[in-house]
Parts: sequence; structure tokens; C-alpha cells
Amino acid sequence: MVAPDGFGFDVGVDATLRVQPAFDLPLRVVARPTRNVQPQVEVRHSAAGNAVVVVDHRVLAFTRTGAMTVPATEVVEDVCRDWLRTRGPAVGVVAVVHEGTSMPVPALVERHRALVHKVARSDRFSVAFVVRGNCLQATLMRAAMRTFTVNRPMVQLFDDVDRAASWLAPRVGLHADRLHVGLDVADAEARHH
Repeated sequence: MVAPDGFGFDVGVDATLRVQPAFDLPLRVVARPTRNVQPQVEVRHSAAGNAVVVVDHRVLAFTRTGAMTVPATEVVEDVCRDWLRTRGPAVGVVAVVHEGTSMPVPALVERHRALVHKVARSDRFSVAFVVRGNCLQATLMRAAMRTFTVNRPMVQLFDDVDRAASWLAPRVGLHADRLHVGLDVADAEARHH
């Protein structure tokens, strides 16, 4: 397998070795795990700049590049209700809002606030909110979302998807690479529709 930045050699399910040539330096070998990279990703909703996917039956990823919609909210509520009704492993939610996305209408904010309140009482749930960007709109949205996290240690707010995934993955028993694949699918779906 040839990687974009050098030569790669697949050495089985445990690692991928990449050899990168450097000027007047010995070759460098970098190992990357590959066994955990192909999660089961189920797209539950994708329309109007909103995407909801479930990763390995453990993480619901809700990404929006457009205005929050009622159908996307209903899918998020349905999945969380199902998880609340059953016993099982730890589960998580990642909500990613892209820079420049409009503030949701108050009725949908209240529905999400009520849902976060319900799941935060469960010892199975961890929730990561991500508001991307540094514009005024993103700053205002992060300020509004901080109210979701007050006195809730298992509900956190981030400005970076990587940090959110690193925080959430161990809490739900997933390898971070698996979670990133699911987040990438949700992002692509939200951008596409």
C-alpha cells in the first residue's frame, strides 16, 4: 500500500508501517494501528444539512451544517430513548455544529435541553458538544451551550472534534480511530445534504 507521504507496508491487522524518506537521514518507521479502524456506521438521518449516524451501536453522532431540523431532532430523541430503556454498555452522543450554522429555534433548544437532562442522569451516557470555528456566531453558540454542561461532568463542550473524540472514546469503550470514522461519515452526510 502506498501512502500519500511515503511508502506503506501492511504488516497484518495490528499495524501499518510507513517508511518516509528524509534527506541525509536514515529512514523513519511509523506504526499505526489498523485493527480498530472499520466500525459499523449506520446513517439514521441525512437531510437539510443535518446528519445522524450511530457508530458501533455505542455513539450517536449528530452533525449539522445547516439549521437544526425537527426530523433530525426526532431521530436523536428516538435513539437516546431506546438506549435509556435498555441495559447495556456505556453509550455516548457527539453533537457537532459547524461554524456559521444558525442558532436553533427555541423550541428545538428546549427539546435538546430536556434530552440532555434525561441522559445526564444515566450512568451509561457521556455527551460531547462541539462548536467548530472562531467567528462571533460560534462563540455565542458555545456560550449558550455551556448551560448544558453546568454540574454535569459527563457532558462536556469542545471547540475541536479531535479533543471531543479523545474524551468520549474511552468512556464508551471504543478506540478513537473507530469514532473518528463515524464522525467523518456524519460530517460528509451533513455537508452533502
